[in-house]
Parts: sequence; structure tokens; C-alpha cells
Amino acid sequence: MKKILRIISLIMLIIAIVFVVFALSVPTLGHTIYIGSYEFGAKQWRVCYAIYVTVMVLLFVSSPFVKEKPMDQTKNYIKWIRSKVGHEKIILTCAGGCVFNDAGAVLLQRRGDNHKWGFPGGMLELGETPQMTAVRELKEETGLDVEVGDLIGVFTDIDVHYPSGDVAQCIAIAYRLTVVGGTLTCDREETLELRYFSKDEKPELDSPAHEELWREIFKG
Repeated sequence: MKKILRIISLIMLIIAIVFVVFALSVPTLGHTIYIGSYEFGAKQWRVCYAIYVTVMVLLFVSSPFVKEKPMDQTKNYIKWIRSKVGHEKIILTCAGGCVFNDAGAVLLQRRGDNHKWGFPGGMLELGETPQMTAVRELKEETGLDVEVGDLIGVFTDIDVHYPSGDVAQCIAIAYRLTVVGGTLTCDREETLELRYFSKDEKPELDSPAHEELWREIFKG
């Protein structure tokens, strides 16, 4: 934002200087305008141009000192990080888990970005523990209130290439989760569909980490 403001002010300053040079070199510049009994002629036009140039100079000089409002990294840590490093590969930690129904089937979500199935979960924000993230993400993505149970596993060999162009090495932490409230709902944007799958109904999953988690919960 600061760079854009400086470029705009520089362009306006150049235009203003051209106008003033032109005004000083052409004695009859500007049409004479009468406002009541007041005559607004060449002299008054030059004064206007001088004021305009002064304002543009002040804008240009002050633009480097304009402070941009910093992004609150506690509200969206990922966006804050990406604003610093762009699409470069970074390490991210995510947490989520498995919700089972009475028949032993596990809840999966169909993602809005790639239309593949995966376990509900998401990235840690600043100030969160993995358990807090799992609870928050399940509420956001499924509408369910959950209680965090046993740790299923930590999956570390995960390279993710997002549709946006972002690249990350993700550390995924998965828990067994128990539903304690809420209603199963999806927003049709981030989550297109929610469904329970039995061991024999495995769909195409989002990533090798989700495949590994599926094998872990249904092994034996």
C-alpha cells in the first residue's frame, strides 16, 4: 500500500510541475471567470496550481512515513505468514481427528478446494494447542462439538501443494474425538459434504497422510 501511494503521488507531482511550468510561461493561461464581482483570471489560476503542487509535494514527501496497519497474526496465522514469505515452502502444524458412529464408521469431509475426501481438521493458530485446534476445526467444518480423546498418531512426512500455489511441509496430529453436542452441518464452500464411511467404503482420500491415518484406525 505504501509503495502504491508513493507511485501515485510521484505521478501527480510530475503532472503538477508540468502544469506550473506551463502556467508560468503562458501569461494568458486560463479562462477568466467572474464570480459575482470577483474576477478569477490568470493570476488566480497560477495560485491554484501553486497550491496543488504544494499539496502533491507534501503527499510525496510524507508517503514513506505512512504506517500500514499490521495484520493481526493471532487471528489468521497462515495469512500473516504468507504475507511475509509468499508461496515459499514452510512448516505448518495441523490437528484434527476421527469421529466414529455407533456402527464404527468414521466421519469424512469432502473438501471444497479439490473435492476429495479427508478427515476434518486444520492448521494451528497462534496461542492454540493441538487439542484446541481439533475442537475448533471440527466445529467449523462439521458443526459438531467434540471432546478430544486418545492420540491416534503424528504424521510428519507430508508435502502439500495447495491450489493457491502455497507449498508446505505439514505435521499432522490426529485424535479420537467424541461428539458431545452440535448438529452435523456443512457450509457447501470449505466443506461440500459430510459422510460416515465404513472400513470397506474407503473413498479417494485427499493426501498420503489421510491414507496413512485411515490404515491406522482400521488396522487389525
